Amino acid sequence: MASLPAAPRGRTYSPRRLRLVVILLTLVTLPLVFGTATLIYYYLRYSVQVEQRLQGERWLAPSRLYSRPVTVRTGMALQEADLLRLLNALRYEERSDGSPGPGQYVPPAEGRLRFAPRTLGDAPGEPLVATFDKGRLKELRGEKTRAVYRELTLERALLTALFDENREKRRRVKFEQLPEHLVQAVLAIEDRRFFSHAGLDPFRIIGAAIRNMRTEGPPQGGSTITQQLAKNFFIAQRDGSWERSLTRKLHEALFAFVLERRATKQEILELYLNEIYLGQVGSFSINGVGEAARLYFDKDVANVNLVEAALLAGMIQSPNPYNPFRHPERAMRRRNQVLDAMVEAGYLDAAAAAAAKQEPVKAERSKARTDAPYYVDLVRSQLGERYASQDLLGGNLEIRTSLDLHLQTLAEQSLARGLENVEKLFRKARPQPVQGAILVLEPRSGAILALVGGRSYGASQYNRVLRAKRQPGSTFKPFVYLAAFEATFDDPSLPPVTPATVVEDTPWVFFYEDKEYIPQNYEDEYLGHVTLRRALAKSLNVATVKVAEMVGYPRVAALWNDRVKVGGDVKPYPALALGSFEVTPLQMASAYTVLANGGLKVDPVTILGVLDAKGENIEQHNPPPPRRVVHEESAYLVTHMLRSVVNEGSGAAIRAQGLQGDIAGKTGTTNDMRDAWFIGYTGDLLAVVWVGFDDNTALNLPGSRAALPIWIDFMKAATAGRDPVELRAPPENVIFVEIDKETGFRASPRCPSRFGEAFVAGTEPMEICPLH
Repeated sequence: MASLPAAPRGRTYSPRRLRLVVILLTLVTLPLVFGTATLIYYYLRYSVQVEQRLQGERWLAPSRLYSRPVTVRTGMALQEADLLRLLNALRYEERSDGSPGPGQYVPPAEGRLRFAPRTLGDAPGEPLVATFDKGRLKELRGEKTRAVYRELTLERALLTALFDENREKRRRVKFEQLPEHLVQAVLAIEDRRFFSHAGLDPFRIIGAAIRNMRTEGPPQGGSTITQQLAKNFFIAQRDGSWERSLTRKLHEALFAFVLERRATKQEILELYLNEIYLGQVGSFSINGVGEAARLYFDKDVANVNLVEAALLAGMIQSPNPYNPFRHPERAMRRRNQVLDAMVEAGYLDAAAAAAAKQEPVKAERSKARTDAPYYVDLVRSQLGERYASQDLLGGNLEIRTSLDLHLQTLAEQSLARGLENVEKLFRKARPQPVQGAILVLEPRSGAILALVGGRSYGASQYNRVLRAKRQPGSTFKPFVYLAAFEATFDDPSLPPVTPATVVEDTPWVFFYEDKEYIPQNYEDEYLGHVTLRRALAKSLNVATVKVAEMVGYPRVAALWNDRVKVGGDVKPYPALALGSFEVTPLQMASAYTVLANGGLKVDPVTILGVLDAKGENIEQHNPPPPRRVVHEESAYLVTHMLRSVVNEGSGAAIRAQGLQGDIAGKTGTTNDMRDAWFIGYTGDLLAVVWVGFDDNTALNLPGSRAALPIWIDFMKAATAGRDPVELRAPPENVIFVEIDKETGFRASPRCPSRFGEAFVAGTEPMEICPLH
């Protein structure tokens, strides 16, 4: 019997070979395991970060500053473009034709602008037709009923959203508020397959790589909109520029992958269009299409047209080189590229693109800002004293302010025109621009209605209204006379001082603490014996110092230091009478409320109320009651004298320029002519104008030539269409007696120049004029 063949032996490996196999397997699988674990770790980590930002910071809207309700009245200084700007500031939607619905307007045509107020309060329930004539709003009439509206109160205008220390400005916009052609323009030039890819676009990446190999110069990116958002919104920025590395690209891609799974395409696009950087204005960076539309086209983003949308979309790639303010031709070429891209993507036909290309670049710096930057800085600093930074930047608060948007616009325009005119008066060019400031108050409440802290916020954020400490010059003189009238109440043993009291206006040497003080009148003109009224009206220096000497320099200083209480303490010396100390325009405005309010002082205010995200009041401004600092009679006498400044004195240009109404005011010029002022008030407006150089170089112009024309220009526009408000009525114990204007005695029938002078009862002159 044959034996069976032996079974084949199995293959055997040496222990050394087995160890080698294990090592090789480990080397292969370990990176895969580690890489997979790392990928999972970062995916989960980024998922948490994305979720937190989408559900958290995306909805943590910054607090917003609003003006007081916008008022439109017939006769006011308002042109078509001005009303259009106001409606855009109120986020009214443009309607191309038909009858506008609430919150809509139809572009101006044939001198008419049709708009429909939102149904708020007593707003009319029909569209209105506004007509204009000679720079004024001529008429507001109902489109259907033909009813005439004298005055209309609209909503509060958004001034700005609060910004952080990075000074990024943005106006958040919902996706549904974006015009379709803007979305299409962005997609056409930035990411045509946005709605079909999953966050990464391989075709775009390959195309960019090929272009970079074929062309020289900076590399072109292949990032999708989702990747760009991941970079801008989630990945840290290093050393002021994005780090270009494979690691950063991998992180960016993973963030984009996560983002696409945590948010809808519309949410991603909304975030992107609110975050993108679109230029720089001064110290502010402009982020998002909402703020950019306001800057470049002076309109709400919902109202940008096709041409404007293409220009914005073209700027995304490189905002500063394509800035239409600085590079309009380059911006136009880029805009046209976007239009071509829209045709290629099927969003636009060739004929419409060709027509759009014929349009010029119309972006221009608005001559009337609607964000009041100097005012906003003041409000922001005041809010910082009351609220935590995180509440202001993410608390979605609504801050209601005192700003009157129309008056703010007029103030900015008047200051710009006025400073240009001042520079024309210089015999030779100055090495630096002349500066100025305007502050407008509601004297009875202290509400700041307008504030312009300099001629260009972009060039200088230095707020001269708040920080420029300058000599008030002759604008302080009314307080010398106020101290004199108060002395009659404080010390009945003193001879009464009245507006008819006579002092000598001649060259004089004053002595104080063994020192000489020799003031001079403007242009060395002296008028001899004058009444206090005439001395103030003509702004006579020597006569004013004599009044201060007569009542006592310490009494004048005490009035300012202990009663008016603005700025630092002043010292009792002769030069004090001529305003030889430092004060800010805001402090002078506060001081003048004492005169305008019959001896009551109010504090300037900006914040009227704060509402939370639910619209509930969390702070209602309750200002302290006005404080009585001087007698009503004394304040009335000074105000009555300041009427003569306007009617026949250093402020007579007010009447010569045709500005009517009950007005009191005072010019101000320092002895060395470094500062020029005018401060004037009506029953409802108090305005301060200062003009000078930041380095205290001599202006060599008096207040009547540098500051007063700006004040007149502003007040003529500000009071147009407003019902005149008289200055305060005289107190009960103030009487009027006809006096001789030259001697101050009771007038006789033969006196050639007579005047009904105001006196506190019992201080009026009894003797008949001996001269006539």
